[in-house]
Amino acid sequence: MKKLKDIMIEDLFNHKAFPYIYFLVVVAFLHIASFEVFGDDYAVLAGLKDNLWLEIKNLPNICNGWSGRYLINPLIYVMMHFDYRVWFCVEMICFVLMYQLIKKYGLMSDKVPHLFVLSAMMCTLSFVDYYEIGWRVSTMTYIWVAASFMVACLTIVKNYKDENIKWYQMIGILLMTIFSTNKEELSVMGIIIFGVALVMALVKKRRYIVFLVQLGISVGNFLWHLLSPNNQARYERKSFYGAHDYGFFDKVTIGLSSTFRHIVFEHNFAFLCLVIVLIVVVWFATKKILPRFLSFIPLAFWFMTWIPPEFDYIFGTCSVGFRAWVVIICGALALLAIVLCMYYIYGKNEKFIWMTTILVAGFAGRVVVGFANTGWQRYERTYTFLYIAMIVVASVLACDIWKNLTYRKKQLLFGVIITLGNFGVMKNIYDLGII
Repeated sequence: MKKLKDIMIEDLFNHKAFPYIYFLVVVAFLHIASFEVFGDDYAVLAGLKDNLWLEIKNLPNICNGWSGRYLINPLIYVMMHFDYRVWFCVEMICFVLMYQLIKKYGLMSDKVPHLFVLSAMMCTLSFVDYYEIGWRVSTMTYIWVAASFMVACLTIVKNYKDENIKWYQMIGILLMTIFSTNKEELSVMGIIIFGVALVMALVKKRRYIVFLVQLGISVGNFLWHLLSPNNQARYERKSFYGAHDYGFFDKVTIGLSSTFRHIVFEHNFAFLCLVIVLIVVVWFATKKILPRFLSFIPLAFWFMTWIPPEFDYIFGTCSVGFRAWVVIICGALALLAIVLCMYYIYGKNEKFIWMTTILVAGFAGRVVVGFANTGWQRYERTYTFLYIAMIVVASVLACDIWKNLTYRKKQLLFGVIITLGNFGVMKNIYDLGII
């Protein structure tokens, strides 16, 4: 064993524990340094019953006239009766769980550089809206639910590895499917992801019954949200004048245009990280002109500017007309360019199909916000699942190409990703008002 004075800094960084520690310290610091009771947290605390038993008896009434989240919202009210440190511990467990699931089933590697890549990309997740709306309510609605959905997707991994799922594991996974798809965005993502899993299982002649059940759960939750009188009451109460005349197609248009505009055209940092990683990976993976050209299309769109959403909202130009379709078409072209680049990297195989499915499902899930309130407000927290999808795609792209790179190219790719991760940390610190 080396003496302390003989240990070099490279030795410390070369331990698998260090990327975990780096990630956990950053996430814990951002939570602790900026935590306060604010926004929805304050509103829920003000409306709590005197004790937990009375709260449990009142749970059936919590969603009335406000929400179709018949599982998520009651959990929030129950958890708010406990000390905030209980929430914090569960919160850290959820982040570790997401990290582990992405590492084990996405990267399928525990090499130290790959762990640093994942840690850095996870640190690009934006926390500002959780702070502004209320840490506990927002994270229970998004982070906890995201972790639950990843657990639900274990059926896909087990199926491809031809591993049996024990009966008690199946019960837990199906419960996580029911719970996670009770969130509007994840019900749509579940339809796409489990639908693709079902089709691929049928084509490959694998077991498919569990995917059929999970797809049915996702569809059921989606229809529940779509037809829920509670959601309709909330929409009518909070929508701006004229929104009540919008039909289903109009709301889909609003969801698409608002999503593409915020991600692609409003200098979104998460999308920038994905695009930069994509460019580096494509240029290292192939010398073909077309994919290299395509890799710069999303970045070119990212540098374009549009009328700020605040102007749209104030002056009523948040419409479903021509300009909305221009945004949709340009955003779709940026997404298509990313998909084509991944095709050139992976070819027409299952990895390409799943990478595309995850990314498209993330965008499609965000579209349901077009059915909420005006649909045009920023709702930064509603991009959580899309951000996580982009983090997964960027991390997998970087790690999949790693083994084929020269030492110098590995240094460059690693340096780019670590820089993006550290910039994400500093951005969160600044946005949260810590400094």
